Amino acid sequence: MDNSAFNRGRRAAGLWLRLSKSARTANNICIAWAIKRGFPAFLGRIPVPLACFVALCTAVACGVIFGTIIIIGGIFVYMLCNIAISGEDDYSDDHAPSYGTEWRNGSEGTGIYTGPEHGPGPSYRVDIEDDED
Repeated sequence: MDNSAFNRGRRAAGLWLRLSKSARTANNICIAWAIKRGFPAFLGRIPVPLACFVALCTAVACGVIFGTIIIIGGIFVYMLCNIAISGEDDYSDDHAPSYGTEWRNGSEGTGIYTGPEHGPGPSYRVDIEDDED
């Protein structure tokens, strides 16, 4: 067959067979070592599953650490991209007041105001419709 999915499955099956054969061989070697030293046979069965468990835990821990580093790096880059470098504050003493009609945040909330923003005269919000008429 010339199907790529079939070929991937065949390679995966071959890999699994080699891995399981290696695990069985290592398990038999550990059991023989334990019996040769005078230990119970069940102690020889512990190293291979324990090694698999440790390898799995190590892979998960490395994934968590690597993911955390990526997330922290992304947050740092996001913060760097959103830094606004400006020499002016929102209001300073040498600020030139605006006397025209503009959208701003004033004493009556955000809306369209006419009059000076920070000046001697009053400022009125003009986008509020009066219902008193």
